[in-house]
Amino acid sequence: GQAWSMHLLEIDPGAPDPFYAHTVKHDGAPVGIVTSGGYGHRTGRKLALAYFRDLSPSAPLAVEILGRDHAAVIRDEAAFDPDNLRMKS
Repeated sequence: GQAWSMHLLEIDPGAPDPFYAHTVKHDGAPVGIVTSGGYGHRTGRKLALAYFRDLSPSAPLAVEILGRDHAAVIRDEAAFDPDNLRMKS
């Protein structure tokens, strides 16, 4: 079989906070599953980690949360300090 890949998703701000075991869909068909998620207080975004098989990163996605689909996009970089420029202790 094909290997699974993990991606960071940013979910529509109007959606409920994501958590685990939500279905990720493409064109209404299941293509992945959320392993964890929540509201990122430092980023101001709703974020989730999800596993996929054979998925194009540009595919339009939706995450089903509490029975409703909410738009999601794959983020290619870290949501907080992607360039690692913040001061360290």
